[in-house]
Amino acid sequence: MLKWQFQPGLRGKRWRSTMTVQRRLIARRLRKAPSLRRSLSDEEWLEDAWDDAIGLAIGETGLHEFPDEPIWRLTDILDPAFLLD
Repeated sequence: MLKWQFQPGLRGKRWRSTMTVQRRLIARRLRKAPSLRRSLSDEEWLEDAWDDAIGLAIGETGLHEFPDEPIWRLTDILDPAFLLD
C-alpha cells in the first residue's frame, strides 16, 4: 500500500493483485482466529506493524519520504477496495 501511495507512476496489476491477495489472507486468518482482532485494536501493535511496513517499503523502493505515523485507519487497510480505485 505504501508503494501504491507513494509511487503512483509504477502502479500495476501485480501490486494490485498483491494487495488483494494479502487482504483476503488476513480476512481468512481473522475468521479462523477471531481472537486476533484484539491485537489489531492495540495501538502499539499497529505502530510496530507500521514501522515494519516502512522498513520494507524503504528497502524495496529506496525512498525515505514515508510518514513516521500510520496514515490509514486499520479499517481502511483491511477494506478490499481501499486505494484500488
